[in-house]
Amino acid sequence: MNKEQERAWKKAEKAASAERKQLLEKTRDEVVALLTLAKNNMVLVLASAPTDYQQWQMTALQREIDRVLAELTQSSTRKISDAVMKAWEGGISAIDKPLAAAGFRVIMPHLDTGQLMAMRAFTVDRISDISVVAGSKIKQQIGLAMIGSQSIHDTITNVATHLDDTSRSRATTIVRDSLSAAWSTASDDRAQQSEEAGVAMDKIWRRSGKIHSRLAHDLADGRRVAADQPFIINGHKIRYPHDPKAPISEIINCGCIALYRPRETPGTLPDKRPFTADELALNPNKQQLQSGKSVAELLKGK
Repeated sequence: MNKEQERAWKKAEKAASAERKQLLEKTRDEVVALLTLAKNNMVLVLASAPTDYQQWQMTALQREIDRVLAELTQSSTRKISDAVMKAWEGGISAIDKPLAAAGFRVIMPHLDTGQLMAMRAFTVDRISDISVVAGSKIKQQIGLAMIGSQSIHDTITNVATHLDDTSRSRATTIVRDSLSAAWSTASDDRAQQSEEAGVAMDKIWRRSGKIHSRLAHDLADGRRVAADQPFIINGHKIRYPHDPKAPISEIINCGCIALYRPRETPGTLPDKRPFTADELALNPNKQQLQSGKSVAELLKGK
């Protein structure tokens, strides 16, 4: 690519990255808002029950709890299902738009959506399970209150805490990992279609920029391979960050991405992500990487 093409590519690439970040944050906020609504409704149900636990009607309480959780399941699964679709479409656009902006004219077919459907179904099941686990926890707390093992106040507090902390944390992980997987899978498949259409692509591992990231992922930063080849990360063949086939230890809460570049161009876009001052100040591994220490020296120092 010449410099004008590079600028156009980088601008489109940056816009796609911002779109991805916005989708993840917006979906996470919306799912958390649904959890907060469920928590408030659950607290209202419990608070409106008689203050004497001996007067509690378990059947009536369970019916109300099931109603609140069913509403949570319906709303959250619809939200995450739509978001997975948007992530897939965004991953395709993350290849198409830079190609078009840089003046590459390619005609590519629609991606096979079989994997998208499987990913969406899996994600919906994971989000639904939040309600199942919450329901079990809530009924356990009510049971403790009914046998006099804890106060009504403590029951309400414990229920609210579970929905606030445990469920919120789990929902955040599901949203981030599932949408990232859908986006990354679509981009990688599209890049391989681009090669079939006449524009061979390379992909570059770009680290997350988190303070406490995986050392192996930081070491992979800037590594470039052909679009149809895997990265070797920690001894594992990983097609791209968030690869659903990769070991869970390499993908959960990972913030890395893959960048794609036309292969037969002399582009000068940077492959590596510079360390920030905060990263260098708060993570000794990054200080050592910055100083140019070898992998052997880094591992020896751990």
